Amino acid sequence: MQSIEFIGHLVADPTPKTTPNGVNVTSFTVAVTRMSKNAQGEFVIPENSPAAVAEARKRGYEGIECDVHLTKDSVMVILQDATLNRTARRASDYSKFEEPVRLKDLTFEELRRDYVLESEDPELRTPIPTLEELLDACRKHKMIPMLHSALWESYEVAQKMFGNKWICFTGGVEYMQKVRKFSDCMILLSINDGTAEENLNRLKAIGGKCGISTMKYHLYTPEFCKTLTDAGYHVQASIFPPEPEKEAIGNGITYLLTDRVLPARRWKRVKTRH
Repeated sequence: MQSIEFIGHLVADPTPKTTPNGVNVTSFTVAVTRMSKNAQGEFVIPENSPAAVAEARKRGYEGIECDVHLTKDSVMVILQDATLNRTARRASDYSKFEEPVRLKDLTFEELRRDYVLESEDPELRTPIPTLEELLDACRKHKMIPMLHSALWESYEVAQKMFGNKWICFTGGVEYMQKVRKFSDCMILLSINDGTAEENLNRLKAIGGKCGISTMKYHLYTPEFCKTLTDAGYHVQASIFPPEPEKEAIGNGITYLLTDRVLPARRWKRVKTRH
C-alpha cells in the first residue's frame, strides 16, 4: 500500500443522516485491499497474510478483501494474482524467480514447502495462507472478510465460520441469487455500467442486504448514489484514484475499498462542492 496521509475530506460530520430505508450515509465502512507495501514500495507486512489482517485492524479498517484461488490439487488459498512472482520468494534462499510461477501448477505441498511471502521482516516470511487461515485471523481480530472469489466452496466456508457476518463481493446477478439462497450476508455486486435505475433492478433481483461496487468512478454522481441509498442499498467505491475517491466519499458512498493507508479509526464524510 502507498503510505499517503489523508487530510481534509475525512472528518466528522456533526449531523448524522439516514435514508428513509435505514442506510447510514454519514459514516461508512472502510475496507482495505491487501495491506502490504510501505511508502518505499517494500513489502514489510506480507500482502494477504494473517499479519496483514492484524495490521489492518490496528489501523482502524473494518474489513479486508480476500482473493481466493485454487492450487493444482484444489486447496483454496489467498493470493491476489495468478502467479506468485509479485508477492513471494523461494523459501530455500529467499531469492526471486524470473519465470512465471503459476499457482495452478503447484500442489499445496509444493506451495507451502518451496515458497514464502515477501517481507522485509524475516519473521513475517510465512507461507501463503489457506482461506481458513486468513478467515481465522479475521475472526481473531474482529475483521469483516470480503470474499472476492469465483469459488462456490469459499462462500460455504465463510458462511460456516462467520454466519451472515461476511461480505460476498463479485459479479453476476444469477450467481449472487444462488448465494442469497443460503446466506443473508452483505452482497456487493461488481458492476461496470448501468444507470441507477438499471442497477436498482439488479439489486432487487438479488434481494436482501446488498449493494453495488465498481472501479468505474465516473458512475458515482451524487444523484446515482442518492438513488441507490434512498432505496435502501449500499454503494462501494472500489480502488478509486485519490481525487475520485475523495469525491465519491462526498457523493454518498457507504463502503470504501481502498489500497491506501488511512491514519485514524473511524471515518466520516464531509460535503464536497459540485
